[in-house]
Amino acid sequence: MLKMLYTYILLCSALVSALPAFANDSNNNANNDIWKLFHGAPKIKNSNGDYWKLRGRIFWDYADLQEEDLAGNVNNINDDEFRAVRIGIEGKYSDFKFKGEVDFAGSETTAKDVNITWNGPLSITLGQMKAGGSMEEMISGRHITFIERGMITDAIGFDRRIGVKIAKSGQNYGFSAGAYGNSINGAFDGNSSNKILAARAHFAPVLEKEKILHVGLNLRHTDRKLGEPKHSARWGSHLAKEKIKPDIGD
Repeated sequence: MLKMLYTYILLCSALVSALPAFANDSNNNANNDIWKLFHGAPKIKNSNGDYWKLRGRIFWDYADLQEEDLAGNVNNINDDEFRAVRIGIEGKYSDFKFKGEVDFAGSETTAKDVNITWNGPLSITLGQMKAGGSMEEMISGRHITFIERGMITDAIGFDRRIGVKIAKSGQNYGFSAGAYGNSINGAFDGNSSNKILAARAHFAPVLEKEKILHVGLNLRHTDRKLGEPKHSARWGSHLAKEKIKPDIGD
């Protein structure tokens, strides 16, 4: 019954995605005005460019696979899960942008991005955000190529933390640096003194319509009183990772 409900949700999502295209093909100006108002989600904007809008996403993952461990034991996985069920709000007022989002996937409700940014000669962001990371980590899960990020990204264990970040960017460059503590959702490793320093810079010496060369560097220092940060990753489906204990490490 639950899987039937999941399928129904996916079909409804596909229908909603197709409706704007249908509306644009019609000659009904009233319908077109409605879709312009929503911009993919409810949004209100004034003549000064200030706006607020709802945001959210649903990611549902299904896996049907067979996996053999190093001892020759065969494990069959046929399962599904909600990877993300998020709802939030974002907006802009004058030189300030704000964002707040919570996730209901799994057994807990967790805060994701909850921050405010001032855009001046530099941009200054205060609140909970991603504490540095590679380009793949910083890009939203809506825009990455595969459902899983690269193994090196998962191994480092990037996360969201409360902190402050200073950034500057141009057409083909950008840099940022920040200091972060723990998460709104609680202390990492049960350690209230866990802190992060992170910085990132990127430059595109070639930035043309069909030619792009992008280089970047990110640095991250973890002040972890309980010992050195732990790094581990495994290949394959996230559901396999949750259901099967790996043979080596975690």
